[in-house]
Amino acid sequence: MKIKFFISAMILGFVLIGLVQVTKASGYKANYATKTVKIGKSEYKVSNGRIIRRKNGKTKVMVKKASDWFITNGKYIYYATGGKNWGIYNKLYRYNIKTKKSKYIFKVAKYNYIGVYGKKGQSIYYRVYGEGGSGIKFYAYDLKKRRKIRQ
Repeated sequence: MKIKFFISAMILGFVLIGLVQVTKASGYKANYATKTVKIGKSEYKVSNGRIIRRKNGKTKVMVKKASDWFITNGKYIYYATGGKNWGIYNKLYRYNIKTKKSKYIFKVAKYNYIGVYGKKGQSIYYRVYGEGGSGIKFYAYDLKKRRKIRQ
C-alpha cells in the first residue's frame, strides 16, 4: 500500500512540474479547484461551478457550469463544461472576456471529465479522467489544426 501511495505521489509531482512549465511559457495561469489565479488587477476562481472574476472590489460571474480546472491569460478563459448535464464536464470552450462569448472547441466521450491545465503556442494541454474505464490520460490539442496532437 505504501509503495502505491509513493508512486502516485511521484506521478502527481511530475504532472505539477510539467503544469508549471507549460503555463509559465504561455502567459496563461491555471486554476486548480479552489485556488485563486491573479492576473493584473483581476482574480479568477471557481465557486459552485462558476468561474468568477473579482476586479476593483467587484465580483462578476464569467462562466456558469464550469469544471474546477481552467486556464486564463486575462483575455480568454479555457474551461470544460457539460452544458445541461451538470457534473459532466466533457466539452472544452474558450470564453472571450471582452466580447463575453464562448466558442466550442471539442468534446470527449460523454462520461469522461476534462481538466484543462496549460497552453503553449497553439496547443491546449488537458487531461481526461475516466477514459477507457480508469485512470487519467494526458493530451494536447492543436487549436489551429483542430486535432489532438499528442498523447
